[in-house]
Amino acid sequence: LNLIHNNTECTIGFCTVYRFFSFPNSLKQRVCQFLVLPPFQKKGLGNFLLRSITQHYMLDSSVSDVSYEDASENMCRLRDLVQSQLCAEKLGGVSKVALSGSSEISAAVKVGKIQALRIRHAARISASKSCDDETRLEIKQILYKRRWPRGKAAKAASNRQLASAVAGTLARNVGAGANTPSVQELMKGAENAQVSRQEVDAQVKKDLVAMWFDEYIKDLKPLITAFDSIQLSS
Repeated sequence: LNLIHNNTECTIGFCTVYRFFSFPNSLKQRVCQFLVLPPFQKKGLGNFLLRSITQHYMLDSSVSDVSYEDASENMCRLRDLVQSQLCAEKLGGVSKVALSGSSEISAAVKVGKIQALRIRHAARISASKSCDDETRLEIKQILYKRRWPRGKAAKAASNRQLASAVAGTLARNVGAGANTPSVQELMKGAENAQVSRQEVDAQVKKDLVAMWFDEYIKDLKPLITAFDSIQLSS
């Protein structure tokens, strides 16, 4: 990104984008380095540069999505801001984004499925001013399918969480003790309290999904804030 002033040209920022083949016949673009030089920061130039890059690839039918390599926290915020603005413009407002499917969002702003779902969920929360039951259930189902291990890995994950899950179950059923018991004592206490392994596993899943949900909503905050700003300015 160059600035021309009084017939003098100087570089104020740059971005490198790498191209990858995507089966069967499309391309993926990956933003790898992105920098606005310090004297020119905090002036909206980063937004302008990233917006220009994204819009360029939105018009390219051969590009399936634009991704980011090891994006920092600030870069993620900028990405979310630009994508939310462009998505609302392309689809006709935040309420229209909230009603759109992930595939429609993905095609509109050239993002992957996971990012399209994030945009959709953030738009729904912003449009309704809260996370309604339908959105909450959808997010939890997606997180469970995406993160909960299967087969032997599922058993290992359950065993790792066993002590804390049984401790929590016992606390709800027979009251928490003064000292932290061992795993063997917990299991014996669980048997005495007639807490089955199925109940323990169910509690493990419930507690983990609740934790994942809270983390996901926290991660969505920049997107939700961006959509809130769009609605206020419209």
